[in-house]
Amino acid sequence: MRGLSTWLTSAGFPGRHPTQAARLPQALTPATAAAITRVSAQTRLRSLGAEYVYRIVDSIAVVTGNQPTIHRQPMPAELTAPTRLRTVAARAKSTGMSSSRAGVGAAANSTVAAKTDLAAVLRERIASHELPPGSKLAETDLAQEFGVPRTRVREALAVLAQRGLVERIPNRGAVVMRLEWSQAMHLYDLREVLEGLCARQATINGPAPRWEKALAHFKGPMVQHVAAGDLDRYIADYEAFRREMIEAAGNPVLEQMLDSILERTQMLIRRIIILPGRAEQGLALHTAVLEAMCAGDAERAEALRRETMRSAKVVLARYQKYLL
Repeated sequence: MRGLSTWLTSAGFPGRHPTQAARLPQALTPATAAAITRVSAQTRLRSLGAEYVYRIVDSIAVVTGNQPTIHRQPMPAELTAPTRLRTVAARAKSTGMSSSRAGVGAAANSTVAAKTDLAAVLRERIASHELPPGSKLAETDLAQEFGVPRTRVREALAVLAQRGLVERIPNRGAVVMRLEWSQAMHLYDLREVLEGLCARQATINGPAPRWEKALAHFKGPMVQHVAAGDLDRYIADYEAFRREMIEAAGNPVLEQMLDSILERTQMLIRRIIILPGRAEQGLALHTAVLEAMCAGDAERAEALRRETMRSAKVVLARYQKYLL
């Protein structure tokens, strides 16, 4: 870059910072632009150097009104963000780079790892039963998998324990909690109240046209999903509607509580939906809730939403020994 700066100064660029190019007394000619391109190629400028030159060119063009033709080469794939760290590490290993320089790549890797919400990833695994009840969460294994120190793993496990997803057992560590029958009943009692409140607030806050599209979807594609036995798509579309309703309610505390309950009961919900007639019954109730929301009837929307939760609890009690 030092050689390039010297050349640019001799070519009429008064300074090394791109913003100083505005003081250039003459327009940039195509010949000058071509020379810059040659210098860029000769010095094998990478992303920073090339962008430095391009910014100078753009700044001059704004001031002088003379836009030269300069072919901008895209950044090489080897320099894109996901692969840059691997490139640095590979070069350090092959060339014997000093530990201080190689440490730059390691620090960058640590930055990427720091952005990973470990607790959120584990919550999703537990909710989907990728980590079934009784699974042991070994700190050492998790630290190695995510490339984070064990202190970060402990912090994530503490969050999961607070949400009732794991329990810390002396001499055993953290274990995914099992959902007992009594706990499931308590959660559904609470869910009935919270889901009803959510439907009420969403109806009040969200204008009726917002829900008309959802109602049409429940009366069309959702009916087809149930008829075809495509319960995966049915559940995915239902969860999308539920998420929209929670967002429309505009209550962060309510959202947090509902998310916590869903994490502990999601697999149970999936088991209930495959029971005889439950998908059709649930679809009819969800459609009725949406009709009330479209009509702007918040009280009826809340009542119907609570009825939906009560009916799920009845089904759960009926098939208890098969579901838990």
